[in-house]
Amino acid sequence: MKKLFYFAAAAVALAACAKNEVIPVNSGENQEITFNVAPKTKGHSEFGEKLTFKSYAYYIPGDGNASSSQLYIDNVEISYKDGVWKNATTSYYWPKNGSLTFFAWTSREETVGAPNPYTVSYVDNVTCSNTTGIKVENYEVDSKKNKNVDFLVADIKADQAANTTTTGKNGKYYNDGVPTLFRHKLSYVIFNVVTDQNYSKTKKFELKSITFKDIEYKGTYQQIPAASEGWDVANDKKDQTYYTAPKAATGTGTTGVEITNDQKTLTSNDTQNYYLPQSFATSGSVVVEYWIETNENGNKSTDKVTKTINMKDLFTSWNMGKKYTVTLTFKLDEILWDPAVEDWTTADGTVSSDVK
Repeated sequence: MKKLFYFAAAAVALAACAKNEVIPVNSGENQEITFNVAPKTKGHSEFGEKLTFKSYAYYIPGDGNASSSQLYIDNVEISYKDGVWKNATTSYYWPKNGSLTFFAWTSREETVGAPNPYTVSYVDNVTCSNTTGIKVENYEVDSKKNKNVDFLVADIKADQAANTTTTGKNGKYYNDGVPTLFRHKLSYVIFNVVTDQNYSKTKKFELKSITFKDIEYKGTYQQIPAASEGWDVANDKKDQTYYTAPKAATGTGTTGVEITNDQKTLTSNDTQNYYLPQSFATSGSVVVEYWIETNENGNKSTDKVTKTINMKDLFTSWNMGKKYTVTLTFKLDEILWDPAVEDWTTADGTVSSDVK
């Protein structure tokens, strides 16, 4: 999926400034800037209070002249403490005149099954301007640092002049500050594995690997303009491993996932689940390698099976912010017999004999 992000309007020259260079502020008179991270509500998942994110803000004067906009908050880290989302060391205040436009981003590393399943792991090469919004360049989704990292970008909040109070059902108070709703900017893929029936008496299925062949892994994300927000992929495809069996604890070989008629979900502790959004109209495949071990009357044998599936038979594309679940069902083609008896046919000719 190739998208272009060149903004037709001339880029505005931006002068960097400290938090109080745009207009003098007085902490005794002006309200401190805080952030209102979306609470856990219908359609939204909770942003954990142990996580952090980074924010930019651009100041636009009261006359609304965008050409005079200036950087007001420069990629500062925001964390939660004592019921407030703010920078831990520096206080930022709302200007008396004009407004602020806010941008925010973060990236979380996923660990399935942990008490706190996400920890912040900031990715590299992230920038921001008021003509591009949040931008990350040359992002390699399968690099050691980025594997199973959830890249998130918040909705742009323009024309903000004061903190916003959010309440939920029954008037429950959440947070007071700049509304900050994060959205996933990658695609999320999960495989389930299951057998069509119980083969445990004589057969054992063991998954060895699932590999995506010839897919995009590198690209640049840009937030503005909104009509074409997304990823400009590098058209540099390669194979990416979704799952591979770890080495056996003793001896040689590998120990894979046993596949039974109780469905198993392959999770991100031993798989790669985050991928670049892209189309599969002309390329890509999934290669599944598994073993079938047979044990009958004390005799063991192992069949090594490789199955190739065209990507377009599973997905037309991976889209930004979407989760895809594929269930692979493993089964045997049992040998069956179809007995029948051919009808009698009359022999040619007539035989005659006298019996005396």
